[in-house]
Amino acid sequence: MLLNWCNADDTIACLKSLSLLKGEYPKVIVCDNASTDNSWKKLQNYVDNQDILDIRLVQTGSNLGFAAGNNVGLRIALSDPSMEFVWILNNDTEVAPDALNALLQYMVAHPKVGICGSTLLYLDEPNLIQAVGGKFNSWLGTSKHLLGHHAYSEEVCTAIDSSAIDYVVGASMFVRRVLLEEIGLLGEEYFLYYEEIDWAKRMKLETPQWLVGYAPKSIVYHKEGGATGANDLAVKSYNYLADYYFITSRLKFTHKFYPSRAVLIRISMLGVALNRLSRRQYRSMALALCVFAGYIPSFLVPLR
Repeated sequence: MLLNWCNADDTIACLKSLSLLKGEYPKVIVCDNASTDNSWKKLQNYVDNQDILDIRLVQTGSNLGFAAGNNVGLRIALSDPSMEFVWILNNDTEVAPDALNALLQYMVAHPKVGICGSTLLYLDEPNLIQAVGGKFNSWLGTSKHLLGHHAYSEEVCTAIDSSAIDYVVGASMFVRRVLLEEIGLLGEEYFLYYEEIDWAKRMKLETPQWLVGYAPKSIVYHKEGGATGANDLAVKSYNYLADYYFITSRLKFTHKFYPSRAVLIRISMLGVALNRLSRRQYRSMALALCVFAGYIPSFLVPLR
């Protein structure tokens, strides 16, 4: 399942990689979040002129964000009684031919795993790991990619203990149907970021019998930031929209699960403000200071 917003070229590249998967082809749902460019026409043209994948295009009607947009597709997937697993992919990813088989084999071998992740490599630097999962610091409300920026090797990845993973990075999430039915869909209070951390936290609180997993042989190449303009490898790609939702979603998550620690997050905004000042990202600096003060004026809220 893919979510598109004004980025049909990356979505089509992902679909082309899915058409090269080994084994049985999955049913594909592509949701478009009311793109303001010609994405919808491009996607329709691609679907009409390929005959390999079973692709269903869905128009969500407005820019719903990552969680709500994907939930449109998840509801459609759940309406199919034969569906056992859902694979949520960022549209700026491309998958290796064995990526899906590796996920399926892992889930069959680990029946207690509810959400499984892939080995994420940078699309432009395929020998460099983006993440094999994430760790979350509940005191600071910050996340960290496991093996982030580490040179890729199969040995390094297979040595990872999945019990050390707090959440599956959202670029590739393979989810059991039964888990979806038990904990519900992605949290729509987040427009962007922290949705996957929220999902893992809800799973651990509401259904502790389910585990987070990681299939090291499932390789997914990620053009990180393709949907938002953000990229953790280069400050020059700064995008206020991405920074706004990263900061505010961090606070929402903390209020939801660790309300007594929210004051620590607000205090940490002083450090964020200094960081953005050093980068000359003045609007983000102002945002961090306003979050610290407890009020965000309307001129700092981006248009969707």
